[in-house]
Amino acid sequence: MKGITIPLLELCGTILLSKLLKRTLDAFKINISQIYLWADSSIVLAWIKKPLVQLKTFVRKRVNIIQELTESDFWKHMNSENNPADILSRGISPNKIQHCELWWFGPPFLHQHKELVPYDITAAEGDDLFLQELKETSDFPLCALLKNFEPLDIIKNCSSFTKLQRVIAWRKRFIENARHPMSRAMGSLRSKELSESLK
Repeated sequence: MKGITIPLLELCGTILLSKLLKRTLDAFKINISQIYLWADSSIVLAWIKKPLVQLKTFVRKRVNIIQELTESDFWKHMNSENNPADILSRGISPNKIQHCELWWFGPPFLHQHKELVPYDITAAEGDDLFLQELKETSDFPLCALLKNFEPLDIIKNCSSFTKLQRVIAWRKRFIENARHPMSRAMGSLRSKELSESLK
């Protein structure tokens, strides 16, 4: 049985934050111009930015919830040194926490109103814990050489795919009517003829 990793637990925490944000926005019914959601797991942030099809089931389902409730650019990285939540997890005495500015006021950069630098997730994308939650892809080399490719006149003369489909359907009908004059198709094109023109 595979154990649950710290990044997977942190991913569940980001779902809680996403749901909290939605409920808060629904409750206050006010327009907020900028939203920042902080996570200290670079792996989780990298998963959130990945297309769902590339993720394994457990992570994909949770990232899907996060992507439905939030925008990917809401998410920002909070390093461990600036994360007030990490103070308790590292252990701190009650006397020291009374005077801990990080705990009571948060990191200084939050008060400076500076433009935030986007976090580079490329380092996290090389992490084994990140990679083990990606679907395996079957990559194989493909080489194709097109020499002097000229599209058929019928393609060049049609302004849209729909028009091309209808022209091909009419041509196929003409050929069928010529082959079977006793059972000729008449009138407007049928949906079956249009779908057959794509084959």
